[in-house]
Amino acid sequence: MDIIYLIGAGLAEVGLVFCMKRASGFKQLFWTVGTLFFATVSLTGLSFAMKTLDAGVAYSIWVSFGSIGALVVESLVYGEKLNTKQMICVALIIVAVIGLKIF
Repeated sequence: MDIIYLIGAGLAEVGLVFCMKRASGFKQLFWTVGTLFFATVSLTGLSFAMKTLDAGVAYSIWVSFGSIGALVVESLVYGEKLNTKQMICVALIIVAVIGLKIF
């Protein structure tokens, strides 16, 4: 169940980054409310996951899901292009997350 909480928290982190970018320094009320909502959901999911996982492992996985999700959103929504070195680094993050979960 802990990994489900972390996946949900990571997805909420993606929503957080998306809303935060559109909030324009918290000047846009709708996007500011979205930012606060997704921050709350993300941190709550992380907190639930930490009931059964070590804090370092849970935090590392949470940050990884959020980082990869943010990269995907940036490339799909805003047209950012990932170069080969960036894709290799993302692959390394994925391998590291799998290693943390296995060991």
